[in-house]
Amino acid sequence: MNRNHFFVLGGLFIFLCVGLLIQVDRQSIREALSEAFPLTDTLWTIFQIDESIEDRRVESNESNDIIMEEIMEEIRREKFSSWVPSGFKYFKNDIAYKWSDHSSFTCDYGSCQQIEIVSKNGCKSLYAEVNKLDSENNNIGYTNASTTNLAAGQKALLMFRSTGDFKSFTLSEISCY
Repeated sequence: MNRNHFFVLGGLFIFLCVGLLIQVDRQSIREALSEAFPLTDTLWTIFQIDESIEDRRVESNESNDIIMEEIMEEIRREKFSSWVPSGFKYFKNDIAYKWSDHSSFTCDYGSCQQIEIVSKNGCKSLYAEVNKLDSENNNIGYTNASTTNLAAGQKALLMFRSTGDFKSFTLSEISCY
């Protein structure tokens, strides 16, 4: 971070504090800051976390770590996964996935597993990789699958096929470029 970033962050902090002291509507502060500075959402999230910790500390006897964990989970759910289709799990970088039910696909050789992937913004190139695990959960290899030109919100079906002696697949990577 350079010196200018510290001045901007310091100014935002002072602006937030002054706004709270004179009891200005918080939503108005957030909207004004959001227009002026792209980092405002991050700063506002930090402010909300701090405020939530104080509120919950008064309401319960839970430790700060437990309270912080609950708050972060709520924020992740609200901020990052509001667009995620039902039944899908948020992965990262605006990507969600779910494993297909075995009755929804056929396996022409070896062992197969199909995954369904949705990108919030679409991908020119979509790549996914799974590790192969033995009966003791040791990583004994990997396999991958890819596709191209996935539209925003469109579902991609990727099939992982492999032969050999292993028990299961576990998701290790999804990349969307």
